Amino acid sequence: MENDTVGFELTLDGFIIPPGGKYPIFFMGIFIYLFVVFCNVILLTLIILKKNLHKPMYFILLSLPLNDLIGISAMLPKVLSDIVTETNRIYYPLCVLQAFLIHMYGGAVLFILAAMSIDRYIAICMPLRYSSLMTPTNVACVIVLIWGLDFVLIVSLLALQARLPRCKSVIMNVFCDNPSLLKLTCGNTTINNIVGLLNTAIMQLLSISIQTFSYVRILITCLVTRKSETKTKAINTCVAQLVVFIIFEIVGTFTILSHRFKNISLDLQKIMGMLIFLVPPLLNPVVYGLCTKEIRNALLKVCKATMISIIKLEELLVSHSEKLLEERQMSQKDKRFMDILEKSICMQKDHYCMDLPFKVDDIFMPNNLCIDEQCIHSLKRKFARDKTYEEEYTKSITEMVDSGYAEVVPQREMACTVGKVWYLPQHGVYHPKKKILRAGDFSEF
Repeated sequence: MENDTVGFELTLDGFIIPPGGKYPIFFMGIFIYLFVVFCNVILLTLIILKKNLHKPMYFILLSLPLNDLIGISAMLPKVLSDIVTETNRIYYPLCVLQAFLIHMYGGAVLFILAAMSIDRYIAICMPLRYSSLMTPTNVACVIVLIWGLDFVLIVSLLALQARLPRCKSVIMNVFCDNPSLLKLTCGNTTINNIVGLLNTAIMQLLSISIQTFSYVRILITCLVTRKSETKTKAINTCVAQLVVFIIFEIVGTFTILSHRFKNISLDLQKIMGMLIFLVPPLLNPVVYGLCTKEIRNALLKVCKATMISIIKLEELLVSHSEKLLEERQMSQKDKRFMDILEKSICMQKDHYCMDLPFKVDDIFMPNNLCIDEQCIHSLKRKFARDKTYEEEYTKSITEMVDSGYAEVVPQREMACTVGKVWYLPQHGVYHPKKKILRAGDFSEF
């Protein structure tokens, strides 16, 4: 046995890689890591930006890709770095941090899937109470409970190691976890083993029991109901979660079994231990993208919009090249218009803006303030007679401003030079078919 005061630096038991194999393995690992990060970031971005995904189910789901990024980032970059540099060294605090993040990942997966199963149970079995039960406050409490309970269990697990002296400095794995750290100690680890088993039991029993209860009740509800549409919707919303849970449990079972058989090579055991941090983060966003209709549709809309933008850009480039060929045939007025367009056009928010193509630079516009004031007085009289008209008109103006189609004139622009201001007379007109109130008189233009 070594001295109680071992070094601050630990050694990881890396892979035995044949000559010429480390770079292909490294680049394959980098590709997997970047693909996982890309897919999970896409899923996160869709849920955050798309308003139709701002629902309790997806707010809880938001934790899953975030957790997948934590799990794979805590393990894979360090393993790939050790493969290339052939150092296999890690400082003890970083080793503890890696173990903490890895165990947080494993516990969070179970708690997130359990919370999502409860959400589906309420949505399908108690649809009339769903909005009252799954309020933003309750959803926030569920998310805090997921991460809070996971944090407490993992911290209590790793904190027990601080009381034990270390007498070894070699981690018998390619990454740090609680069992590997526990093997470095030379004291009595009975309490650590009991707490570790208790934490694992709590996580598994809570997750499996909640999910079993939820999905059994959902199955019963689907069998009882006669509406085929309701059955299909219920199945579609649950398939993705069940697939993710089954993937995680199968990979976790393989990982545990690989350490129970002595005839399995050490490298194979290490690979099996890594699968739980590779397979779920790799498949989870793909499963949700394919099995969840709303996410799939949101992704297709983004892809379609991107393709349209690319096509429009190509058309713009083609039209620009055609313009160069036709420029000689353009009149002076046409050239002036194109010059104003090219110099002033810009994107503001989600639409294009450009200067008005006046015939001359120093334009002088007649003063129509009196006409505008007459329209305003007429409008006020109509408001006094018809309050509904006033409400519809106010609503229409507000929508135009909020949508960016109009804006409030800044105070500094109210007093402008004569001949440089034009007032738009205001009145409301109902669309004869759509019954929509339009405000403003643009007939002068």
